[in-house]
Amino acid sequence: MRKNIFISIFIVLVLCGFLLAETDLKADIKEDFTPLQISIYPPVVAPTPYDRVTGLRINILYGEVAKLTGYDMGIVQKVSEETIGVQEALLANISRDMVGIQLAAIYNQVENIQGLQFGFLNKSKYLNGFQIGLVNIAEDAKGIQFGLINIRKNSIMPIINW
Repeated sequence: MRKNIFISIFIVLVLCGFLLAETDLKADIKEDFTPLQISIYPPVVAPTPYDRVTGLRINILYGEVAKLTGYDMGIVQKVSEETIGVQEALLANISRDMVGIQLAAIYNQVENIQGLQFGFLNKSKYLNGFQIGLVNIAEDAKGIQFGLINIRKNSIMPIINW
């Protein structure tokens, strides 16, 4: 039963990423992109490196791209500009601007996020949404932090901070 729920959530998240990608593509039709990218460690990337991935990106060890719309999975990954969708990592996710969900066993970092960060340590400059982890850090936040240590500007709270 639990496995079916997780599979259903995964499918919904991937489909949401593709729907967001469709909307985003209409605005940036002139920009080169790839619907699928597999990275072992840059510069070993197939197909050859693009600045934008709209669809699925799989990072074996480490992957880096400027913009991602869709689903990003791997061990460690970085999006230097904008992420719309889901980042899921075994160790760490890093992005500048994010609309969506960051999931990592260890570390999530983003400057601006609208959505959810879930991991051991979550860090953002501006949070509009939720942080769930043992340690949550946000300089400025509109939302809820849930964890053992929650830090925001002028405030350190255990368990929950809003």
